[in-house]
Amino acid sequence: MVDEAYRYIWSKKNKGPVRIQMETEKVNMFGIRKLLGIESLRAKVERRSLQRMGLVLRLSNDRLTKKVCLGWYRREGRRTEK
Repeated sequence: MVDEAYRYIWSKKNKGPVRIQMETEKVNMFGIRKLLGIESLRAKVERRSLQRMGLVLRLSNDRLTKKVCLGWYRREGRRTEK
């Protein structure tokens, strides 16, 4: 869906179907994103995940969020039966 919008923005509106334009100009979606200056969705997700982990690592060790994200959290109180 997002790539369709990028293809439409890139296309020459009066030159026919976008797929045919892409084939004749030998351009793929990577090339279109590069021409438009847009990073891929995968890169955006990876960058955001690394930012989130950086935030979690800067938290103090007694914060519940850090314990849960890093697997340090142990439930105290009642024991669970196996």
